[in-house]
Amino acid sequence: MSNAASRIIEQLQAQNDLRMQAANDIAHAVAARVNAENALTEAKANEKAAFANALKKGWT
Repeated sequence: MSNAASRIIEQLQAQNDLRMQAANDIAHAVAARVNAENALTEAKANEKAAFANALKKGWT
């Protein structure tokens, strides 16, 4: 392979590496958001259950 071809391949690989890192960053951010949304949903359900239980015990 010629020097010019090797440089082109190296540049393309570097660009691809940057794109893959960006995709990885996005995937981690989305996963963190989904986990946070799931935790919020669970917390809201626990809060609702705690209030319902308190009402059953005479809390007003």
